[in-house]
Amino acid sequence: MTNPFPFDLAAIDLDGTLLGPDSRVGARNRAAVDLLRNAGVCVILASGRMHAATKPTHDDLGLDTPIVSYNGSMVKDTVTGEVLLHLTLDVDSSRTIVDWAEREHRHINFYMDDTLYVSVATEWSDLYNLRTGSVIVPVGSLHKFDGMSPTKIIFVGQPHETLEQQERWRAEFDGSVYIVRTCSEYLEFLNPVANKWEGLKVVADRYGIAYDRIAAFGDSPNDLPMLKHAAVSVVMPHADPEALAEADYVPEGAPAEAFAVAVENMAAGRWP
Repeated sequence: MTNPFPFDLAAIDLDGTLLGPDSRVGARNRAAVDLLRNAGVCVILASGRMHAATKPTHDDLGLDTPIVSYNGSMVKDTVTGEVLLHLTLDVDSSRTIVDWAEREHRHINFYMDDTLYVSVATEWSDLYNLRTGSVIVPVGSLHKFDGMSPTKIIFVGQPHETLEQQERWRAEFDGSVYIVRTCSEYLEFLNPVANKWEGLKVVADRYGIAYDRIAAFGDSPNDLPMLKHAAVSVVMPHADPEALAEADYVPEGAPAEAFAVAVENMAAGRWP
């Protein structure tokens, strides 16, 4: 099959893009992934989720390509297990966030060695598990990891709290930490050079794909780096306004199938 798409690599976000509101890949979206693959497009899952929570979807789709996880902090070859990129938070910033969370009794997820740790299980860890299926390990105090560099930390709280804390921590860290709301309840802290686009560049280089042959499919602020830099940016109609502002194409369709609508229309040449 000749490739009808104006790209050779498709970077696809999970939550809010490929996955429906039930956190599953619907039949139509699954068929759209197959359409891309049958055309010879390199399909890459690019998620904010940890690698371990992204791989079940990757395997279910029958993919053998690398996974871009942790918002680009990690790129891992799923065939050999080789870690192609791993960017971590610095020790001091990590300790500062843990100090604050334990002092003020805030819930944070702490990611070390592709394992998700919390101090104690809360309604927020229950919510996160429900949405992502991540295995969560309570450890009492996250200070047991002092001196170590986690892949990322997430503050999980009410939407108004994550907005307030985003402003506060961006001012405090002044660019030394990448801080982004990935949904209304999640505020993520990552290495300052980590983002999905940087992870995708590693994959593109590995496959010899030019950056101007990359398409990005997303919906959230953490997708902005890849939406800004990709040759084609496809943004879901229910997306965050910041993401919509970067769109080359916004397909019509319900949240569970908008991704498929985009792929089908692009294959048929029915898009701007």
